[in-house]
Amino acid sequence: MHFDRQRTERLALWLIVALGAALRVAELWAPLTHDELSAILRLRFDNIADLVHGGVMPDGHPAGMQVLLWLWSRVVGTSAPLLRLPFLLLGIGCIPLMYSVARRWYGGHAALWAAAIMAFSQYTVYYSMPVRPYGTGLFFMLLLLHCWTRLFVERRWRWSAVAGFAVCAAACAYMHYFCALAAALLAVAGLFFVGRKELWRYAVACAAAVLLFVPHWGVTHHQLFDLKGVGGWLGVPEVSFFGRYVRYLTHHSWGVLLLVSVVWVLTFDPKVWRERRQLVVAALTLFVLPLLVGYVYSRQVSPVLQYSVLIFSYPFLLLALVGMVGERRPWRTDALVALCAAALLVTLFTVRRHYDVIRREYIPASVEMAATAQQRFGKENVGLLLDIHPSMLAYYDSAVAEHVCAFDEACCMDVDYVVTSRLSDEEMLAVRQRWPYLLDYRLCTGTKVCLLGRRPEGALPWHERVVKEGTVATDDEYIMLLDTVASALGGNRYVLVNSVVNGVDSNVTLVMETWLGDRMVDWHGADANDSVHQPLSLDLFVKSRLAFSRARVKVYLWRRGGRPDCKATYRIVAADGNPYLYSLLEEI
Repeated sequence: MHFDRQRTERLALWLIVALGAALRVAELWAPLTHDELSAILRLRFDNIADLVHGGVMPDGHPAGMQVLLWLWSRVVGTSAPLLRLPFLLLGIGCIPLMYSVARRWYGGHAALWAAAIMAFSQYTVYYSMPVRPYGTGLFFMLLLLHCWTRLFVERRWRWSAVAGFAVCAAACAYMHYFCALAAALLAVAGLFFVGRKELWRYAVACAAAVLLFVPHWGVTHHQLFDLKGVGGWLGVPEVSFFGRYVRYLTHHSWGVLLLVSVVWVLTFDPKVWRERRQLVVAALTLFVLPLLVGYVYSRQVSPVLQYSVLIFSYPFLLLALVGMVGERRPWRTDALVALCAAALLVTLFTVRRHYDVIRREYIPASVEMAATAQQRFGKENVGLLLDIHPSMLAYYDSAVAEHVCAFDEACCMDVDYVVTSRLSDEEMLAVRQRWPYLLDYRLCTGTKVCLLGRRPEGALPWHERVVKEGTVATDDEYIMLLDTVASALGGNRYVLVNSVVNGVDSNVTLVMETWLGDRMVDWHGADANDSVHQPLSLDLFVKSRLAFSRARVKVYLWRRGGRPDCKATYRIVAADGNPYLYSLLEEI
């Protein structure tokens, strides 16, 4: 029986595309994220000029995605599944595009591996859903890469490819500035591959791309030089960001990381490496440079580095990874690639619990719990302490949005029940003093949504454990209250530690430190005149289970002068935290 390799390859590709599409369609009805609601609420303008001025310029992103979303919403309204539909289709389209580029660069085995990773990675699955510029930017980046491939790999210098390169490069710039950076670096890479005869055509393509973006320059100048970032809510990245990014790309699974490494070694072909070395080095460089630029800019100017903004250079990582796959022993190579794809698919559901995580968005959960409590106990008897913008709440329920109270107003509320969301640990402690009983809760990404009451009927346990309590003399400058390994406080790195001290004057500070080996990685302090309580969450500074097992926590009193007190009472309590707090980005 004659074996048709091309037919088998096409069947494998369509299987990968079908499974990848199913994974993405399953996200279509997931709750809206905070970023999506932000984009949808900025659609309420009568024309594009007002949209750009009022909805784009303050946002820090180019206008392309927001304008496309505004036009699409004029057709379908603001229903979440309908708004997401074009983004979903473009996300699915990234899979065959990745295959097409990799096949033109290297061949069928490498292309199937690249397509499988593009189809089953949580990175690309998740960002195919949101009404944000990441999935669309990735699609246009792959289209640009496809045109670049026709010009520089296949040497097909037709004007259609030249025009496609210019249009796609401009589209990338309109989607996201990191997408523009990746496109610009790809254009520079073309200078190392272009011949003298084609140089003038390539210059025309690059010049046309720049001219197409000129109308946006006023917005860009304001966002890059006046705003200088995305609002100041991002932290400055540390060197550890690079390791965490690798872990994120491999589903926070050591098994996946090891398997990808083994497959790469077993499929490596020295002869193929010598033939493809120039392309592989170019791909690796194009992946690394945006990462380094984002890191340096975040350290020196303003924090902008996130996993999401690196997705535009992600195809170059895949091209560098699969570039050394040989064509010998095809069945063994196919089996190894299938094993790698299966590992990504399985860990998407198990290690990452992806669909459980994306359904734990805190905004719809907060609205649902608030509406249920109002219906059950009466609107006049339920306080809503939701640190969420009212317009986002109103998207789901305007009645809930109208009854939200600021935290400072809580002390004036004469109600028997409160619903809390996005409150700080200190604010939650203050709320619990007036409404001490937990009646209902839901663990969400970003927060724990709680229903609290004044009466114990139907109350749930807080799952708190007294770690240590007692009385100490406060004559010394430093009085140690607790020095223990972090794992002794709770079962996971999201354990919450609440320390309360009474009987000290305003010259005493309560301090909690976290150490990894001989290095202090976090320090928090609370002064006695601030009611001396310091609830802390270890997830703020312990980024992995391995680090959590090695961390130590110290709680002590620091006397900064003044009259020594005779004695002080203290109580340190630990409670199970929320493992979903940062679960989209970190290990669960």
